[in-house]
Amino acid sequence: MNIFLTGEINAGKSRLIDAFLKEYSGSVGGYKTVREKTSLDEFFGIYLLDIRDLDAPLTIDNRVGTCFPDRTLGCHSDVLEKAGIYALTFDVVPSLIVMDEIGVLEKNCTAFKNKISECLDSDTNVLGVIKKKRSRFLDTISARPDVTTLEVAGISREQLLHTLKCYLSV
Repeated sequence: MNIFLTGEINAGKSRLIDAFLKEYSGSVGGYKTVREKTSLDEFFGIYLLDIRDLDAPLTIDNRVGTCFPDRTLGCHSDVLEKAGIYALTFDVVPSLIVMDEIGVLEKNCTAFKNKISECLDSDTNVLGVIKKKRSRFLDTISARPDVTTLEVAGISREQLLHTLKCYLSV
C-alpha cells in the first residue's frame, strides 16, 4: 500500500504523518524534509532528515534546497541524491517507508527518483507527502495503480488519521 497526502501549503500533511507515526508500532525508515533558516541560508533552506536520525544537525550535508527571498527554489542535486538515497537504503527493510515530501526539487535527480520508484515497487508500505503541483515525475507517481492519494482539505485530521490507520494497519 502506497499512500500519499497532498494539499495546499500548511494544510497539515506532515503533522498528520507525525500523528500517525506516534501511534504506529512497526519499524519505520525514510525521510522528512524541513524548511528552516540557518546560518547557511540567506532566506530559508530545505533540509532532508533521515527518519532514523531526526535530531541530526541542519548542515550543508543535508541541505537539499534553497528558498530565495523571491520564493524561487534552488536544488542542491548532489546533496539530494546522496542524502535521499541513503535515507531510502536499508540494511533491514522497515515495515513502513516515509517520504515526506516529494516535490519539484527531484526534477534533475535521476538516481533519487529511481530509488523512490524502487521503494514504491517493493512490498513495503509507503506513506508520504506529494506536492500538489504538476510534473512528469509527480504525475507518474500519482497515476500508479498502487498509489492512493488523499487530499488534506475539507476533512478533519482525525478522519484522515483514522483512514491512514485503516490502510496501514496500526
